[in-house]
Amino acid sequence: MNTSEIENIQKSLDIFVKGLNLLDYDKISEIFFEKGLSCGALKGEISYVFRDHWKTMAEQAKKEDIEPTTGTYTIKSLNIIGNAASVIIDLIFRTEDKITERYIDFYHMLKVNDTWRIVNKIYPTNVEIVSTKDH
Repeated sequence: MNTSEIENIQKSLDIFVKGLNLLDYDKISEIFFEKGLSCGALKGEISYVFRDHWKTMAEQAKKEDIEPTTGTYTIKSLNIIGNAASVIIDLIFRTEDKITERYIDFYHMLKVNDTWRIVNKIYPTNVEIVSTKDH
């Protein structure tokens, strides 16, 4: 596998995760395709949202003065064929006052104008609570 392409995918994921941490819609928009979907199965139905749901979340976070998180990720699987990639990441979010949450996310990415962009995200509906500050 081409090391430079792996590094470029990581750069895109770094920008995206930083955008999630800060609920920075501009950063998220750099990497997540405008018409890209986030999908999961919930109560026997497929639940999905477009990229703009993060804009709504960011606006709500500002109103409620929600603190940023520290999110880190590890790539669990990566396949690249030409300008297409499939990536699975293990994503952990931490806040100072709240719980630590772990997600496994599946991304499909396309390389467009030398930038790897997320066009689809699939996530399991269960969130693993890794720890809480109180325990």
